[in-house]
Amino acid sequence: MRQEDEGDIGLAMDAAMYFVMSHYHIGPSELSKLSPAGFGQLFSWATATEQVKAEKMEEQMGDAPNAGGNERHKIKSTSMNKMPFSE
Repeated sequence: MRQEDEGDIGLAMDAAMYFVMSHYHIGPSELSKLSPAGFGQLFSWATATEQVKAEKMEEQMGDAPNAGGNERHKIKSTSMNKMPFSE
C-alpha cells in the first residue's frame, strides 16, 4: 500500500510541476532552480489565476444567449422537406 501512496504523490507532484511550467511557460531547468516555497507560491498564483479565468468564462457563458443549450435553432438549409436534386 505504501508504494501506491508514493506513486500517487509522485504523480500529483508531476502534475503540479507540469501545471506550473505550462502556466508560466518555463522549462524544467528554471523549475529546478525554485525553492519549495517559491514553487508553492507560483502554484498558488497559477491556481488562483485559472480559477478566476474559469469563473469569468462561466459568467460570460451565463450571459450568452442559449447558454443552457435548451433552445434549438433551425438552419434553413438543413430544414428542407426535400433534398436538392432528389427529383
